[in-house]
Amino acid sequence: MDYNSNLDGNTKNLQKCIEDNNLYPISESIDGWWDFPEGQYLEDMQRAMENDDMEWDDDWRDEIIETLRERDDSDPVKDLIHNTSDLHCYFDLGYDVDEPFGADEEEQEEEIDSICKVLKIAKDSPMREKITGIYYNASYGGSLRIYFPAGLMTLLSGNGWDGDKEDFESIKFKGKFRVVIIDTMNGSGDFEDDIELDVEYDFDRSLLGVSEEDHYAFEEIFGDDCGIKHCETPTFEKKAEAETIHVENEALAQERERQQKYNDTFKAGKCTFGDRDMNRHRDIEYVNAFPCGWHCPHCGMTWTD
Repeated sequence: MDYNSNLDGNTKNLQKCIEDNNLYPISESIDGWWDFPEGQYLEDMQRAMENDDMEWDDDWRDEIIETLRERDDSDPVKDLIHNTSDLHCYFDLGYDVDEPFGADEEEQEEEIDSICKVLKIAKDSPMREKITGIYYNASYGGSLRIYFPAGLMTLLSGNGWDGDKEDFESIKFKGKFRVVIIDTMNGSGDFEDDIELDVEYDFDRSLLGVSEEDHYAFEEIFGDDCGIKHCETPTFEKKAEAETIHVENEALAQERERQQKYNDTFKAGKCTFGDRDMNRHRDIEYVNAFPCGWHCPHCGMTWTD
């Protein structure tokens, strides 16, 4: 595998590897990317021999190929992963934060208390003030998440081929991490990247995700220079080290299922009213009359200015 070859930008397959806890989604696609190079080697050998006035015999072909394969200890899948940049990942905490505006002061304080409880932040901790800032700046609310960088192999519990046998038991955040309230459908939210945490959650692989696979990725909302690559990475434990917090996965699972249905409908040549992703609608046009905005002539979906 050439050292320039990698999986950067191929987040769909990487996300599938994370979901399935193995590397088969990549290996199943690799034939389309990786040309097993015996043919090129044989051509080079034949050319070199002919340049030295040595006769080439086609009967050698199978024997040479067999020898090359016996001596080849390369692993194209692992080589691709080694050359791939760290993924911008998140662990969704299964908590949907209500928007602050419209709530009275008592309700707002209760919501901040609830967020701190999920993060195991004490009421008298200076981190509570930072959480308060995130809450009020994320004016439309959203999902409570922790973002971090990680290589694909870090996220798999086995060697890539037998990870399903024994998955992680917990995910531990100890140190300074990036805590985010994010609405990935409408492209809003806020974050702090130096929230001091000491908390361990039950590991649920369905709550683990790659940022770029969201409708509005973290990088799209906050900019490519958002610095996730400089953040700390959690530890994934096969055996929990402390009392863990259970995280519900229903909200994220429902959202992913909804997005998949939208994708399937679009692939079938149709679109869905309520799908706010313009890329999954056809022939949209701008209507310059109140309320101004984009309009899908097929399903009636509108995006007002």
